[in-house]
Amino acid sequence: MSHPENVFMNFFKEIFTLEQLARNRMERALPDDMKVSHFTALSYLVKKDTPSSPAELASAFQVTRPTMTNTLQKLEAKNYVCVSADLEDGRGKQVMITQQGKDAFHLAVQSLAEMFGDVANAMGEEPFKEALIPLTNIRALMDTSR
Repeated sequence: MSHPENVFMNFFKEIFTLEQLARNRMERALPDDMKVSHFTALSYLVKKDTPSSPAELASAFQVTRPTMTNTLQKLEAKNYVCVSADLEDGRGKQVMITQQGKDAFHLAVQSLAEMFGDVANAMGEEPFKEALIPLTNIRALMDTSR
């Protein structure tokens, strides 16, 4: 009989290993020297489609504000985001994705689909759909307790 802690440790070990393998593949597939952190920030902004503060983004990604500022500066240099003064809070800033950022995001999604095509073709869609339910539930539970 296995110990429950071994099940949990093995589960998270698989997630960590999978994350590293996926991140390495993503870095090779992303266009225009885009990094995974850039892609995830663009993904968040595309989905939200309303201005976000750098602090909100840092919190969403659980990174420091300076780390998020660095990411945003790189995205702004490529015209993927526009960082402007927050009109409601003169001291704050707001970040909005540009059309060029949306286009870059969609191009990245296409590149990633091609890069992960071998895995998708080998396994089919069903295992991914089935895995999403418990993974989403675990993420939501852990997110509420951070």
